[in-house]
Amino acid sequence: MAFQIDTHTLPRISDWITALSRWQATKPWRGSSPHDPRPLDNSRRKYHTTIHLRPDQSIALRLHRTDVVVYHADGTITLTPYASMSTDAFVNQLTPGGIYAMVNTNPGRLVQTNFGIVRLREATRFENTPGGWRVVTPETLGTIDEPVLDRVAARAALKKHGYPEFRIWKDAYLAHGGGGGAAAPRQGGLLDNLAAGPEGWIGLIGVYSASELRRNIYKAEGCVSWVEHQSVSGADLRRIQRNRKAWRWL
Repeated sequence: MAFQIDTHTLPRISDWITALSRWQATKPWRGSSPHDPRPLDNSRRKYHTTIHLRPDQSIALRLHRTDVVVYHADGTITLTPYASMSTDAFVNQLTPGGIYAMVNTNPGRLVQTNFGIVRLREATRFENTPGGWRVVTPETLGTIDEPVLDRVAARAALKKHGYPEFRIWKDAYLAHGGGGGAAAPRQGGLLDNLAAGPEGWIGLIGVYSASELRRNIYKAEGCVSWVEHQSVSGADLRRIQRNRKAWRWL
């Protein structure tokens, strides 16, 4: 399932009745038995997407060899995670509103519902409630945290540790041909070097980048907090993932 499928020729299915009607109205492929999987796509030549009636009367919507979406007669839906964008597109085309598979998220898959974000690591069953779709086993419900920088506190922290003065001195020092590494950083760490003035600053040049200096100041002063999100859109999730990667040193 590594390549992206075209969902434009797939039907819209949102409940068991629609799925059953699709199964009953679809003719089997020539040479197959009435119980074998049938074409799911409007193009009967696409053998990698099929629909199948299970013995328990549930309807399985299959991508390649995986029953990705299963509609049960009791109104519940089972989703099976698979780490591919094709699977996410398949899920989003063949499930009702209120269920959204996040694109390209590992490990497992993230699915957004009205109740928040669910991380799927195995086949997971959802039920429709007055508040929207939720997992039949609520303990699998989860959230996602985002690191957020308090910019006011960050500016105050940089000023407290003399970072603006260090940057001015560093630019002038390098402009006059100064080089880095002239002195080793002090044992107490880079914050001690910042506090020592030019005598300590010279040990930071070429050893720490500007972003590393700022991040260590932010960390020491507690300028970064974690905000918990119960439900986010696909675009917001990608932004949060970028932020988490940028702040993974915390």
